[in-house]
This record gives sequence, structure tokens and C-alpha cells, in this order.
Amino acid sequence: MNNRSLIIIPAFNEEENIACVIKDIRNNHPSLSFVVINDGSEDNTQSVLKKNNASYITHPINLGYGASLKTGYQYALKNDYDFVIQFDGDCQHRADQIQKLFSAYQEGKTDIVIGSRYKKDNEAKLSIAKKLAHKIFSALIHTKNQNPIKDVTSGFQLLNKKAYSYFAFLEDFPTQHPDANFLLLSSKVGFKLSEIPVLMKERGRGASMFTRWKTFFYVIEMIITIFVIYLRSGGKNQ
Repeated sequence: MNNRSLIIIPAFNEEENIACVIKDIRNNHPSLSFVVINDGSEDNTQSVLKKNNASYITHPINLGYGASLKTGYQYALKNDYDFVIQFDGDCQHRADQIQKLFSAYQEGKTDIVIGSRYKKDNEAKLSIAKKLAHKIFSALIHTKNQNPIKDVTSGFQLLNKKAYSYFAFLEDFPTQHPDANFLLLSSKVGFKLSEIPVLMKERGRGASMFTRWKTFFYVIEMIITIFVIYLRSGGKNQ
């Protein structure tokens, strides 16, 4: 595993989960650096970060999940990290699965490795709206990527420096939900994507960002942004 790697943890109102995330990373990968992007949390997230002596950057207001990733990319670039690992702040991702991302990167020619939770037992727990979203987005990404990506909404990813530095200052980077649209954009500009199965947990505590209606509007928003990407002229391949 490359110790010149940075774990980026976007967090919004995760006071009940973030300590669990920090403990998990420190127990499994004490040599890896991490930074929490506190995205304008309105609860005690920042106090918990201070109590746990965690490295963090705070947005003065909530800018969105994608904006938090961009902040993390810029921090990684400034400090010359070779890789970034995107890791959610709700205690669903498992730090003991990070090595799998690195192993997959070393085995194949790829720029972005996606940790997939897409298994039949997990799929059965998804709502009808989320199942439909997965199928639609996966079909769209498949048309642009050589290998089909099944878990197109997974936030558990490894990006090499070539990839994350491209997105660090990209004006059109999706600030709210960089999911299927991010993968399509990555494929379009020439980055190689791969996907591996990983184990994940249920959300620790607190409320998910997606209610039934938010999921519906998220699907509509994602479809629109995907087709916008299709209509735009492609940039140079990396």
C-alpha cells in the first residue's frame, strides 16, 4: 500500500458517526493520512473532530458532497499525495477494505477503482426507486466505459493523482451528487475505471441524505446531468 495516500472524508452533520469512522481508519491503517471535510455541519461534528484530534477542513456553509471532494482533492494536490481514497463519514465504509482498492489498482491499468456493494443481498435492501436508478445509470455508464459499472453511486473510491488532480479545479465538477455523472465524465475524458466487490456496513446513526422524494428528484437530476455530459463535446483523452 502506498503511504503517500490521503483518505478524504466528506461529512455533513455526522456527529453520531464520525468518531466511529476515525477509529476504524486509525485501527486498520495508522500510517495513512486522512482529512475530514466538515461541510458546514450544523451539529457538533466539528467538536467531535477536535475531541478526536482529527485533521479537518471546515466549509463555513454547506456546499455539497461534490464540493467537499474538490476541497479534498485540492488539499491532496497541495501536499503532493499519489492517491486519494474517498470514504464516507456515515460509518458505512470499512477501512479494512481499502487494501482491496490498492490491490485492484496494482493488478490492472486503471485510474479510478470503485468499491462496489452491488451484491444480491445488498440489492434486496434497496428501495424500488434506488434499484431503478442503479439500472438506468449503470446502462448509461456501460455505453461509455468498456466494462459495465454496476454500483454507480458508490462513494468508496480510489483515484490516482492523474485523475484527482484533473477534477481538483474543474469548474463543471458536480458539487452536489458526483455519482453516475462523475463516472461518465471520467470515462469521457479518458480515465480508466474498474470496479471490485467490497464489504460495507449499514449506516451507523443519524438520517440518510435521501428520503423517498429526495431520491426521486435525485434520479431526475442525475439523468439530466448525464445527458448534458453526452451533449457536450469531449475533452482530450488523458
